[in-house]
Amino acid sequence: MKMRKLVAMLMVVMMLCSIVPFSAAAEGTSATITFDDVSKRTAFDTNHQVWEENGITVTNNKGSSTSNVADYAKPARFYKNSDLIVEYPGMTKIDFNCNTASYATALAGAIDGAAVNDKVVSVALNGVDSFTCTMSGGQVRVDSITVYTGEAGDAPVEPPVTPDEPSTDPEADTELSIADAIALGASKEHNAYTEGKYYVTGVITEVYNTQYGNMYITDDAGNTLLIYGTYSADGSARYDAMDVKPVAGDTVTIYGIIGQYNGNPQIKNGWITAHTAGEAPVVPDEPDEPSTDLVLIDTPVAGVAYKFGMIQGNVSATDVYYLIGGMNGYYMATGTDAAAAIDVYLEETDGGYYMYTMVDGAKTYINMVVSGTHVNGAYEAAASTVYTFNADSKTVIAIVNDTEYWFGTRNDKTYTTVGPCAVSYAGFYCQFYAVSGGDTPVDPPVEPPVTPDEPIEGVVSNPVAGVAYKFGMIQGNVS
Repeated sequence: MKMRKLVAMLMVVMMLCSIVPFSAAAEGTSATITFDDVSKRTAFDTNHQVWEENGITVTNNKGSSTSNVADYAKPARFYKNSDLIVEYPGMTKIDFNCNTASYATALAGAIDGAAVNDKVVSVALNGVDSFTCTMSGGQVRVDSITVYTGEAGDAPVEPPVTPDEPSTDPEADTELSIADAIALGASKEHNAYTEGKYYVTGVITEVYNTQYGNMYITDDAGNTLLIYGTYSADGSARYDAMDVKPVAGDTVTIYGIIGQYNGNPQIKNGWITAHTAGEAPVVPDEPDEPSTDLVLIDTPVAGVAYKFGMIQGNVSATDVYYLIGGMNGYYMATGTDAAAAIDVYLEETDGGYYMYTMVDGAKTYINMVVSGTHVNGAYEAAASTVYTFNADSKTVIAIVNDTEYWFGTRNDKTYTTVGPCAVSYAGFYCQFYAVSGGDTPVDPPVEPPVTPDEPIEGVVSNPVAGVAYKFGMIQGNVS
């Protein structure tokens, strides 16, 4: 008797399950991740953290925040200017459950179209697998995040492989203009669609989801219609599985049901029955402009104007920071604008070169000077440092206090200013740059000193700039 009752109950359960459509059972599914236990955090350092629970992955990257990633739970703290990423398959809605209403307001300010209800921030999505926002509104503290799929936004679903049964909609299978399709969709209730399918033709302006094939199409009048999910002409292959995928600029005919979701008219799960590739734009030939690109010089020549700059690998792998002629504290200031950088010259001397720039028509030498226990860079009227050119590093090196120095910064720093740096640090250092294929500027002329017409004897009461004098002292204790 007990066995017969058990079998009967099982049969009832099976019958009930068999009459519940799969689509209805799958609608409105959700999952939640809570930040109550750091054991859910699978990665953490000062730059990023990763939380995982119930298939949801939440990543917080430091981004441009001035604060390190926070080591907190109950709630998790995401600082201003950090990046927050939520990942879950087919998300149609996310609820951020903040710790306070003020935190919810701050978060909503960072998400376009977000809705706030007390401590909950909601954002509607179109069946995406990943969502990213930057905490531009300030620090946010979050207790949990809930994601939804299905009814919350109806992610595109796989269509049947075989064509649909003939439609009972008398107006179906006709062709509509984009404007008429928009009007028809707008006439429907939220998340309601036509029974039959329609053909609509337009030019793709954007494919914003390359998995489902979500796209926008437009007409010559500028009317734009959302296509929410696309498939091959027979409905057998989703956009990401199609051999030839239409892209922006192509003309397509979409066959599908029309309705609206959250006030957005759209074709849902449309089949691409016709596809014409767009023509590549013809770009007219333009005359070559003279090159203004600066290139690294292997062997600089005395008397030629160069830019003297450094690639600081800890800051950028490509930007060159050139000397701009001023000081920034104890160090020589730099900038990435080559046009604003100073011209640097080499001048031959015994044992190597002096290095200088021109200021108001006069040479200003770039020296390495000893200051206590330090060696600093300086712009001075007289040359005091002799440099030799090192072909391996393509830069100039000077020996100061029995130590080799070049201009640059240490390999463990992120400075973009430069100064004398010991070669032994194997850090980042300045090199010579010039315009590729451009004219070679020569050493600028220097006005000769003015010499007096007649010899000057005795002490000069009013010395004149540019005149040669002797500078001496009578030492009364001696003579």
